[in-house]
Parts: sequence; C-alpha cells; structure tokens
Amino acid sequence: MTYSMTKENGIITDFDNLMVRTHDFIRGHIVTACQRTDVRLPAVDAVNEVLRKNLRFEDIFTQLFGLEAEKVLVSYRVDAAQTPYKAMDGGEEFFSRAHDLAIPVVIVSNRANLLDVRLKQADYNPAWFLIKEAKPPKPSQEAYSEAIALLEGKGVKRLKITIFGDHPDDYLACPDDLRPNFVAVLTGLTTAEEFEKVGVAKDKIWQKLEAQRLSLT
Repeated sequence: MTYSMTKENGIITDFDNLMVRTHDFIRGHIVTACQRTDVRLPAVDAVNEVLRKNLRFEDIFTQLFGLEAEKVLVSYRVDAAQTPYKAMDGGEEFFSRAHDLAIPVVIVSNRANLLDVRLKQADYNPAWFLIKEAKPPKPSQEAYSEAIALLEGKGVKRLKITIFGDHPDDYLACPDDLRPNFVAVLTGLTTAEEFEKVGVAKDKIWQKLEAQRLSLT
C-alpha cells in the first residue's frame, strides 16, 4: 500500500522498536549487567516475553530479576546511556522522505527522556521531529491527545493523521476515529496475527517502514 499524502497530512509514530532497535539494545545490556553482577541470565524466551508486555523500564527488571532487580539495573546503567542506539532498517530513509515532503512528524513515546539524544545516536536528524511523552501512557486513548493537537495547530486535518506503531498498545491508544489510520509495523515482537486480533486490517500491516510508500499528491 502506498500512502498518498497532501499538505493536510501528518504522522504520529512510536520510537522504540520502530525507529530504533530497542529490544536488541536492552537484551545486550542485560547480558553485560548479569556478567558484571554474577546474577543468573534469564533465558532469551523469558526476556522476550517480558519485553512483549511493553512495561515501564524499571518493571522489566523487577519481572526478570525479582529481589536482585536493583543490582542488575544499577549495573545496566553504568554504560547504557553512552551506548548508541541503532536505527531500524528503513527508518532513516522513511522519515527523511517525510521531511522532504513537508509532512510533520510527532514521536509519542511512553519514555521520552533522552529521546533527542537517542535520535542523534541512531543518525536521525532531530530537526525532523517533534517529541511528546505519552500522558497518560499508552494504551490510554488520551496518550496521543497532545500530539494530535500539535499537528492540528500546524494545519493538519485530524482525519489525515496516520499513526505508526509496533505494539498493540500503540493501536489501542488511538482514538476511535483514528484507528482506521493506524499502521502496524512488524519490527517489534508483535506478530501480524496479534495485530489482526486487536482489530488492525491486514492491508495496514507493514513488515517495516519503507520510504517509497510515501508520495505527495
């Protein structure tokens, strides 16, 4: 599916696991933190199962490590902030094209702290984006309210806002009238079948972000 956009269009996008490889980053640093602290490393499937839940960052460690969570988290933070995130395949090209087409893009994330730094680390141009923390967090249907108002203030028509996400919470957070505009991107841990189960149409499920899908009419 190609999206033909006009000057009245806008984009809201998630960040983690859609623009950058957050799960790979977290798993790698958990391995290092466990080695430092001599805490038993959970199985890969156990880590993935916790990451699929879209938890608060600290709660990931509580679920994985219980009483040893704080020790592992302190070790994790020793060098995580200085380690660059890697962009998801196709991400830079997609948002560069959106910028070239003058389509405003708002990133809405449950964890927006240091997001401008993470953008630079992953070789995105922060000037291409506006950033809003999801308040309240996704999957609340109020999570996108500030981003929607921001786009409308720039002349974007509400029903011409496309929302991209990699997790069911991103879809469930959409106001009812914007759910048909949601595009699921399979770069996280959610399958196409899981997106279909919550209501995403098959033709709105992409394997990854692809710049050639954006065109201006």
